Amino acid sequence: MSYDYSTESKRSGGKRKKWTSEENDSIKQYFAEEMAERRLPKKLKCEEYLKQTNSSRLWSHIKDRVRYLTKEINDES
Repeated sequence: MSYDYSTESKRSGGKRKKWTSEENDSIKQYFAEEMAERRLPKKLKCEEYLKQTNSSRLWSHIKDRVRYLTKEINDES
């Protein structure tokens, strides 16, 4: 039996959920102020975003994605 370990989470044993372009665009729009100021959103704002979008992700995943997208934008400049 062969496994594809590239997409398995080592901690939870589950599959990694890839970020879609729609999710990235939604995050960029919702957290535009934080990204412009190069600061990370607070837990409460991440949780508000999750409620608004009905996403199944964790609040910490949203914060990590904002960090990644902010870095990506700054690297392009």
